[in-house]
Amino acid sequence: KKRPEYEAKFLRNIGFALGLEYRDPLYVINAKNQRELKKDMVFNLCVGPENLDAPAATDPKSKVFSLIIADTVLVKQPSEEC
Repeated sequence: KKRPEYEAKFLRNIGFALGLEYRDPLYVINAKNQRELKKDMVFNLCVGPENLDAPAATDPKSKVFSLIIADTVLVKQPSEEC
């Protein structure tokens, strides 16, 4: 609400399942995916904006940048502690 111009800059998905393949295409986490998460599934979660402008940057390669925060998460039962 405070900076609506950043909404279009955020990643289209916020992660994916890790399994036999590094990035399981059936479990990409986005607005369209309705698959149920199950116990002991492992996901890579990543959020952040991309293609941000830095007009004050002196290096031409630094004029556009991204900031991505990621972590690996294990799905547990609601009553279990990690």
